[in-house]
Amino acid sequence: MVTTQVETKIIELLKKKKTGPIKGSQVRQQLWIFVNCEIINPTFDGQTKETLTLKPSAFGSKYTVSDEVIKKSECSRSREARVC
Repeated sequence: MVTTQVETKIIELLKKKKTGPIKGSQVRQQLWIFVNCEIINPTFDGQTKETLTLKPSAFGSKYTVSDEVIKKSECSRSREARVC
C-alpha cells in the first residue's frame, strides 16, 4: 500500500523530468521503505506472530504519501543514476 503510493509519485516526478519510459518494477528495485506503526488489537496467523492477518480496512486509519516525502527523496542517490 505505501510502496505503491511512493512508486506512483516517483514515476509521475520522473515523467515530468522527461527521463524516458520508466516501469514500476524499476522504481521498486531501488526503494527501501521502512514503516513503523502501531496496530491496535492485531490478529496473527499463529503464535509466532510472523504474519499479520488483520485486513487494512480494520486498521482505523489510512496513510497517504505527502509531496514533502517525495521531495525529500527526490535528490537521493542510487548506484546507477541520480534522480534530481
